[in-house]
Amino acid sequence: PYLCGYGQVPGRSDGPDSCNGIDFRNYRLDRIEAIAPLPWQATTVPDELYQQFWHNTLPTPEDIGQRIADAWGFDYYQPAEVLVLRFDPEWDRRYIRNSLRHETFASISYAQVERLMDDQLTTGELTVPQHQALRTLLQSRPSTDAYYQARYRRHDPNVRQRLRAWRPHGEVLLPWALRQRMAEEVRQEAQFYHEDEDEDDY
Repeated sequence: PYLCGYGQVPGRSDGPDSCNGIDFRNYRLDRIEAIAPLPWQATTVPDELYQQFWHNTLPTPEDIGQRIADAWGFDYYQPAEVLVLRFDPEWDRRYIRNSLRHETFASISYAQVERLMDDQLTTGELTVPQHQALRTLLQSRPSTDAYYQARYRRHDPNVRQRLRAWRPHGEVLLPWALRQRMAEEVRQEAQFYHEDEDEDDY
């Protein structure tokens, strides 16, 4: 279980007393050691948060639900990005097709994958070399494979765990940064199972 919190977000680089403004965060209940209620007039309550309380504009659980519906992942406060995946046909038939992943998770055509790559070049989400590398890579993949698109929350650990569980039958095509992260993880994992060439096969 998690506590969905809204308030002052602790900073990461400017010392323990820094903050990154007012936003949502999820907190694991088993990690919370103590909770102390504060009156809204307390000096430790950030002014921006108090003003939202005073003007009755604090977010509601329904706002969280809408954010979760907008993009795949429970870190609903992270930016949403386009996720494009490729699966081999057999894995798609057995485990992906007609399964419920998220409202934005949908099958797309090979041509749509090409257009999404072109769109990301236009918006600056891909550099020219990255775009060229991905287009070349896509041309080496069968058009008969299964391709899917979703909107997901950047850095969401639950989505990343699902993507790991689909390996090696699934491949991240977009976004570029997530593809690179998955590739690095695969390289690291390969080291766990590496055997010297001169060892006997079992």
